[in-house]
Amino acid sequence: LILFTVAMAVLSVVGMGWQIVPPGYDTPTRQMIHGQLLLGIALTYMAVVVFSAVAVAASTRLSQVMTLMVCFAVLAVGSAHPAVFACWSDQAPIVRLLGWIPPNLTFFYAIDALQNEKVTIPLSYVGKALAYCVLYSAAILAVGVALFQNRQLEARTGSSSMPGAV
Repeated sequence: LILFTVAMAVLSVVGMGWQIVPPGYDTPTRQMIHGQLLLGIALTYMAVVVFSAVAVAASTRLSQVMTLMVCFAVLAVGSAHPAVFACWSDQAPIVRLLGWIPPNLTFFYAIDALQNEKVTIPLSYVGKALAYCVLYSAAILAVGVALFQNRQLEARTGSSSMPGAV
C-alpha cells in the first residue's frame, strides 16, 4: 500500500519519456491526463486498501502461508463475487447473507469503462465505492483487532529481564 502510494505520487509528476511534468499532465506540451483514467486509478487504489485490510486482519491469527492462502481465496471469491453469489441468492437466502462476508472487488474494476470511450465512470459511483472501501476496511480491521486482543504472545525463550511468556 505504501509503495503503491509512492508510485502514484511519482507517476503524477513523471510523464512520457521520463520527463518531469506538472501534476496531471502526461507530456511537457501540457496534454492533460484524462479524468476517467484518474478515477480508474482511484478505484484500483481502493481495491488495494480493502485487500490490504484483509491481509492485515488475517495475519493477526494465521501464519504467512495461511495468510497468503486466505488472501488468494479472498481475491478469487471477491473477483467473481457476482457470479458466485448472485446465481444462488434467489434460491437460498443464506447465500445472500454469506455474500456480505467477502469483499465485492468488482466494485473497483473500471477496465470496462476505460476501454469503452462512450462509457464514463460517474463521480457518484466513485463516492459510493469510497464509502464501501472505508466501511469494509474499518469492519475487517475491527475484526482483526478483536482477533489480536485475546492472542497469547509468547517468547520462545526467556531472558534474565523478561520471563518466557510475554
